[in-house]
Amino acid sequence: MKKQSLTKKSEKNIFWKYIFFFILIISIVVLILMINYSTKQDEVLLNDYVLLDQLSKREFSENKEDVIDQYETLLKKYPRTYMITYQLGYAYLEADMIKPAVKMYARALDLNPYLVENPDFMYQYSVALINNEEAENAKNVIERAIHLSVEEEYQARLTNLLEIIERK
Repeated sequence: MKKQSLTKKSEKNIFWKYIFFFILIISIVVLILMINYSTKQDEVLLNDYVLLDQLSKREFSENKEDVIDQYETLLKKYPRTYMITYQLGYAYLEADMIKPAVKMYARALDLNPYLVENPDFMYQYSVALINNEEAENAKNVIERAIHLSVEEEYQARLTNLLEIIERK
């Protein structure tokens, strides 16, 4: 009797050892796959970041359509990234595509409400609004922007925008 019970215990121990090693091997394989996937994802993110950096430093006079296409591609990948939205709005503005520029600036502001504290953003947004014939909204943006910087050049640019609105 004792031999049978010892054999059953030993069989149970062997069974649990196999289960343990099976789980261990599966865990190692999953870990290796996850590391491999995350490395590839890191490479994609790094490449996209480098592209975004290069686009932001690029001259728009060269190839506006190409720059806009690349920003749009990035925006499809990262639709909730305000910086891409903001820079795409700027690219549209530089290409005289006013309606999409206004849309992107408004979207960037929705994604990051703190952009109202960015003097460059507020100036560009007001220019886009003026060109889109939204004088009242442009005035509101300019009134907010006036308090953002005490630089004389910035103040002069805003005053110039107000004069443009008054003439229209």
